[in-house]
Amino acid sequence: MGVKDLHRKPFDDGTNCKLDIFETYTQEWLPVPIMSKYFKACCIYDLFAGPGYDLSNKKGSPIRILSQILLQSQNILNTQTKVGLWFNEADKAKYNLLVENCNKFVELEPQLKQLKELNLLKIKYSQSRFEDIFDSQILPALQKCPSLLFLDQNGIKHLNKFEKLVGIKHLDFLYFVSSSYYARFGETKQFKDVLDVDMDNLRALNYKDIHEIITGELRGHIPSYSDMKIYPFSIKKDQNIFGIVFGSSNTLGVDKFLRTTWNINPINGTANFDIEDDTQKVQLDIFEGKRLTKIEKFQEELKQNILNANITDNEQAYLFTLSKGHIPVHANDSIKQLKAQELITYEGRTPAVNYDNVYKKHHLVAYKLINK
Repeated sequence: MGVKDLHRKPFDDGTNCKLDIFETYTQEWLPVPIMSKYFKACCIYDLFAGPGYDLSNKKGSPIRILSQILLQSQNILNTQTKVGLWFNEADKAKYNLLVENCNKFVELEPQLKQLKELNLLKIKYSQSRFEDIFDSQILPALQKCPSLLFLDQNGIKHLNKFEKLVGIKHLDFLYFVSSSYYARFGETKQFKDVLDVDMDNLRALNYKDIHEIITGELRGHIPSYSDMKIYPFSIKKDQNIFGIVFGSSNTLGVDKFLRTTWNINPINGTANFDIEDDTQKVQLDIFEGKRLTKIEKFQEELKQNILNANITDNEQAYLFTLSKGHIPVHANDSIKQLKAQELITYEGRTPAVNYDNVYKKHHLVAYKLINK
């Protein structure tokens, strides 16, 4: 099985979608450790970094990361938080371009140059194979401070490192996986050694769900002691399905990732295409009637849990919402409907299903059933 070189031609729509998610989540993640009173340093690791730009001069992940640090430069100065970057690229030609492009970008931006001179921004470059540095250098470094890890591998061969990540505190990661390869090669020893997928189950399900299936298999490898939660985002490229596996043990990290993906696709939040055929569900089915969209199914499930008293307040509703891969606005709309229908009551104007109310303000809102 050959490995495709993504930098031989301009980035396609799927690659751009992946990079948009990487950059947007970086933008969401960076202010948290920078503005935290508990940490004075944070790090970002991009271990398959590439040269920095594609052939049409579109920004790759390293330059996008630097662009987001530039936006946070004043906050970094104010808090004196040290930001470390580790860019790794095994290919010699790409590595040379990576160093040249990143250094040039920093030199042309006075704020970044100042951060570097003040030792508030440190960039480490390495030209190593991933397997040569991950266990010995990367894993120990990830445990020193809040870290964001990009694993933009082309293929699946490093997926077996997943279990070493899930026990690390203060780590968020975005793991790009060529999931559709499992449909063709999943029964080979090469693939089984990485992740032994139930091929009968895989074949019985829809091919477009393959990345969610792989994510489900990975979820089963998270040990009981870990608080890590993982979520998929599927990316369609021609006839293949690839995707991102996001992981975080931090509730705010999960919230920010789900907001990122639902902004990219407000229909389903889990793919760059209509993975559940929701756009067709606006029409009545001659046999089934109106079919529920992904959001509608979630909202009905949430309502039933509230009416059955399984969910009795905004904290429980918030955690349930995240566990189902949805965002607070979906829950708030649903709970407001229950109040408008005089099925429940709660104090205040809003159901208060969001991170700030639950964890920052500790504002508990109880949902009380109305007995008619």
